[in-house]
Amino acid sequence: MLRLKIGNYLQGLIVFLTLIAFWIAVTINFTPLYYWFVIHDKLAQVAGMSVAKLMQNYHALLGYLNFPWQKQLVTDFIMSANGRQHFSDVKQLFLLDYIILLIGLFSSSWIIYRLARNKNLWCLLNPLRNLAILMVILLVLMLCNFESFFIHFHELLFTNDDWLFDPLTDPIINVLPSAFFMACFGLFFAGFLISLAALLWRFKKDLR
Repeated sequence: MLRLKIGNYLQGLIVFLTLIAFWIAVTINFTPLYYWFVIHDKLAQVAGMSVAKLMQNYHALLGYLNFPWQKQLVTDFIMSANGRQHFSDVKQLFLLDYIILLIGLFSSSWIIYRLARNKNLWCLLNPLRNLAILMVILLVLMLCNFESFFIHFHELLFTNDDWLFDPLTDPIINVLPSAFFMACFGLFFAGFLISLAALLWRFKKDLR
């Protein structure tokens, strides 16, 4: 019985992490969200360039972060060595997310297919419900104090202080406002929790 529960939780964890990796990938590449902030917060004026030019620079940044073969970050913004190092660190996290997503998609598809074939999808209900509680707690913490949440998020993921940009040496931070990052987290949590709820609803049908 204990081995069965552990097995269920491991399978649930794989599906859970795959869903997280998927929504991270969606969020970081959802450029319409950034475009909205460019228009709403007049970020092009802040950068001293046209909207088209700023979006071109944003896509250049995403290209560098997304593609492992792109070794150099080339934008119209001056950048310090620490700033470049931070984006290099972020690039590694992006690529790690894609690896987890790729492996997870194959693993989760096999798990769900095998359980569905045997009418055992309900085995994932409790593991996913319990893991979902952790995400809800994180969401509440973010909504209570985003600044503190954002700082702890960076302290957890990065082993240096390169993420503390100085606008004088790394003016790119002026066009990456905290409100934009908060919206990114909001998009992630909304997409993730809605998708998880849909999965739980589908798996629950196995109990009927």
